[in-house]
Amino acid sequence: MKDPEALKQAMRYGGVKARVTTLAQILQCSRVTARAKLNGCVPFKDFEIAELAQYFGWTPEEVYRLFIER
Repeated sequence: MKDPEALKQAMRYGGVKARVTTLAQILQCSRVTARAKLNGCVPFKDFEIAELAQYFGWTPEEVYRLFIER
């Protein structure tokens, strides 16, 4: 992920206030893992990106911008 702040902002636009808690629930992981992923310390796996895209209704272009584009 190139810009953790862009992901946080996209989640805010999706109506999420408790980003770490929501991310942990969506990905079914601990809050520690969710926080590390959200801050760019641990990479997202492909299936996790797909889960987030489905949950938030992101287009392929948005997914590319958030997770792939360098």
